[in-house]
Amino acid sequence: MTTRVRAGHLLAWNGTDHVILADAELVYRGEEIVYVGQSWDGEADEEIDASTSLVMPGFIDLDALTDIDHCLLDSWADRSTSGGYNWSPDYAAAPHGVFTQEERATVREFAIAQLARHGVTTFMPIASEVHSDWAETYQDFVDVAEISQRIGLRGYLGPSYRSGVNVSDAGGGDVYYATERGRVGFEDAVAFLDYADGLETDLVHGTLLPCRIETLSMELMRETARVARERDVFVRLHCLQGAGEVRFTQREWQLGVVDALAEAGLLEAKLLIPHGRELGDLRDPQVAQGPDVRRLVEAGVPIIHCPLTSARYGSGLLTFEAYLAAGLHMVLGTDSFPPDLIRGIDVGVQVGKILGGSLAAGRVDSYVRAGTSAGADALGRPDLGRLSQGAKADFIVAELGDFAMGVVEDPVRTLVVNGSGRDIVRTVVAGRTVMLDGQVLGVPDMDGLKCRAQGLFDRMRAAYTERDHAHRGTEELFPASFEKGNGK
Repeated sequence: MTTRVRAGHLLAWNGTDHVILADAELVYRGEEIVYVGQSWDGEADEEIDASTSLVMPGFIDLDALTDIDHCLLDSWADRSTSGGYNWSPDYAAAPHGVFTQEERATVREFAIAQLARHGVTTFMPIASEVHSDWAETYQDFVDVAEISQRIGLRGYLGPSYRSGVNVSDAGGGDVYYATERGRVGFEDAVAFLDYADGLETDLVHGTLLPCRIETLSMELMRETARVARERDVFVRLHCLQGAGEVRFTQREWQLGVVDALAEAGLLEAKLLIPHGRELGDLRDPQVAQGPDVRRLVEAGVPIIHCPLTSARYGSGLLTFEAYLAAGLHMVLGTDSFPPDLIRGIDVGVQVGKILGGSLAAGRVDSYVRAGTSAGADALGRPDLGRLSQGAKADFIVAELGDFAMGVVEDPVRTLVVNGSGRDIVRTVVAGRTVMLDGQVLGVPDMDGLKCRAQGLFDRMRAAYTERDHAHRGTEELFPASFEKGNGK
């Protein structure tokens, strides 16, 4: 079937970059775009009126929340409560899952549906292990693969694994190791690579997704690098994220973080790194040309910036534009709820202005590339992240005509400044409409799914008390924004 989209504004690809076309048309047949321009003269089986809308590539979210978000709970912490969000050493010695297998699948369905609702067409998942019995499992991701295909998103998938977990008690924090659990988790991850290969679909790609660097043994990192190179699959490893992991790698291995990656062989694999904040102030030429940055640039390692999450936890890059100027490949992730890269881009741009000390330091175009074409390039997919003939028909339609949007100037900048992911009215992946007018078509009962997710969130919140070293109640661990009244 041939479908023609008539767009008031269209973010097209001219072979080297995105360009804005007014009163343009996008035509796709099956999974593939066959025309982008302003004067198509063929016949279409279906017409989509987007005359008051912006049509642009779907977002590529390489640190995509596939969980019920804990940011609502822990992004307000002070020193007295933050330690309670980790496992206690006693709990780490005998942990247990908060949810059943079926309930974990419900959590994943809720999260993947949210990605579709907010215009994400390709994703690489991230979830908290805090409410699991250790990390994710092979069966978890068999479920994720099924859900992703049913909803219609393209996933680079694999269960997380770790040989250690961050723990805290009254004396501070450390890492509790259970090396055998790391080995079993890694075996699950390798088994899932085989499962994904057997599906033979572009909607599921096997990927190695170990947890944070301080929760891995050097042996586990080396094995990850070896399999990634042998199987030619991606590895995403959270590192260069905070000062704690820098202290950890120095203490355990007498190595800096990038040195540890090199020692493990990960710089020779297809590595992606969230969040990259510990590279320093790249506005300083000496830092930007320093050995750590140079090695990452030479290895072609993308940095996954999650601007909304970074801001919520009180940090940002110094600066996004400086990272680009240093030659780093910058891409985007959401990492927390909502999985809304329009809001993320807006926050990233504004934080860039503040930290860069200039209105010119926050550029919408840089962030949009990072969330589309640069994300596709990081995956080695020139057929994604751009609207051009021969590319996959992955796109979103964002409504600009609503009264709440206000007046329209540059359509992309207007969407970022005045809008959000909730202004997206259609999400299309490989020619299949997966979300229309707020309804995720692969989820027949969104209200029921939200109700189930709320119940699971409430249980997850209550479970923090058992894991906290002091067994504090949730009202103490998560103080309300205002004191609760009595209604009188």
